[in-house]
Amino acid sequence: MQAEHGWRPEMHHRADAAARYGRTDAGSPAGGFITATRTGSEVTVSGAAG
Repeated sequence: MQAEHGWRPEMHHRADAAARYGRTDAGSPAGGFITATRTGSEVTVSGAAG
């Protein structure tokens, strides 16, 4: 993913995100989790994708 409008997005696999939060991956294999960090800032925004 490319940074645009001052944001650096990153896509994470669903199973990896679930493991990081100590949860089981009960969802379908499609989809994932997106985090976006504002460049030049410490603000991070997260959300599910799928």
